[in-house]
Amino acid sequence: MPIATMTTKGQITIPKRVRTVLMLEQGDRVEITLTRDGAALLRPLAPALGSFFGAVTWSAGTVPVAAMDPGSADLG
Repeated sequence: MPIATMTTKGQITIPKRVRTVLMLEQGDRVEITLTRDGAALLRPLAPALGSFFGAVTWSAGTVPVAAMDPGSADLG
């Protein structure tokens, strides 16, 4: 079982094994939920939708409809 030690500033480093399983990377946010029995659950937060802005680029130019769907050229 992975173990973390708290610093004097109240910070802990999430052990590599846990980061790997949770697919956590630098800058990721996590939510900590406290249960009634005193346990703490750590869950990665989904990235904000805005963080994907600009992730996909569009190349200039046009593509003929026939090139997108060969069957569509038979419509005319």
